[in-house]
Amino acid sequence: MEEEKLPMEVMMEILSRLPVKSLSRFRCVSKTWLKLFTCDDPYFSKLNANHNANYNPTHPGILFTDLKFGVFYVADYNVIDKAERLPFQTSTLNDYKIVAICNGLVCFRDSYLNVYIWNPIIQDHITIPCSPLPSHFTTSNNTLFGFGFHQGTNEYKVIRIVWSCEKNSEGFQSHVSVYTLGTNSTWRILPDYLSGMKYAYEPSVLVTGALHWIAARTLGSCVIVSFDMEHEFFKEIPQPTGIEYKYARIVRVGNMGGYLSLSYSIHKGNVHIWQMKEYGVVESWTQQYVIGQTEIPGSLSWLFLVGTVNDGEIIIMKSLKEFILYNPKNHSIRNLHTSEFTLKNAYTYIGSLVSPTVIDKKTFKTEEGGS
Repeated sequence: MEEEKLPMEVMMEILSRLPVKSLSRFRCVSKTWLKLFTCDDPYFSKLNANHNANYNPTHPGILFTDLKFGVFYVADYNVIDKAERLPFQTSTLNDYKIVAICNGLVCFRDSYLNVYIWNPIIQDHITIPCSPLPSHFTTSNNTLFGFGFHQGTNEYKVIRIVWSCEKNSEGFQSHVSVYTLGTNSTWRILPDYLSGMKYAYEPSVLVTGALHWIAARTLGSCVIVSFDMEHEFFKEIPQPTGIEYKYARIVRVGNMGGYLSLSYSIHKGNVHIWQMKEYGVVESWTQQYVIGQTEIPGSLSWLFLVGTVNDGEIIIMKSLKEFILYNPKNHSIRNLHTSEFTLKNAYTYIGSLVSPTVIDKKTFKTEEGGS
């Protein structure tokens, strides 16, 4: 009797429901599975990503870095003490900063402005070298990067903005360039949309097809700048009224439940969290939470919003050594970790099978069939 085989569609549906780590180990089974699990098959990649989003949307891990040793770690947020070290395969990494995390890819850059796109789960990365700058710009100038994916064009892009110390009639000049993965292109120069800005801060966050950063024209001021990933233009996003940033120590934009969010801590140690319920509409900003001494007793030397999990619970870095989980519904807190490390950065993280190497070798096609 002839052996029955599962149809490929059924097998893909079953496999797509497995954890990313398991799938990454299955790549050695056969060439077919290697191709399937390195995102050479966009259908399977999207299927797996959809299952991750639908069945595990509120249980991400935490990806964090150690300030002293410059090492990456990832852990389930409930058992951070069992964090797994993530080796990055380069000996030249120096003074890196995380730019953004998107679809399981970690984008970071070094002090020489080289950019790395890395999938720590499948241990695959690419390096995007720094492109030459005009003579009046140097790598010591204020430099900002962003990284994200646009579903409509099916493209990953890296944005680089360098500010000059020289002023023109509108303020400080900027040099803007973009690198699109998978197009076999180099950095493309864009018009200077950001004259007048002097300071900008990573990481970037992707919301509704645009990247967002905190920027400033002067010390003590604060604006939200966005970059449309499809049409490649910048604009300012209106902020909540009445915020005085001169007292703020840590200001950060984020994506909370698909909404643009703004969080900042002030000198008393409180963290204020706002959400923009209707994108681009200033009146839709809503202050969701004010978290401080009442909710989190003890020393509040440094409160830093990491992300949200479990239908609204909030992960906060209470200090450079400690994570806590805050439930705004009943105002309860849970100590997640008192670290032996000195924490540099922390982000919520969901792994994927997306391969930077495969992406950068391809020329993506839009739904209309264009390149």
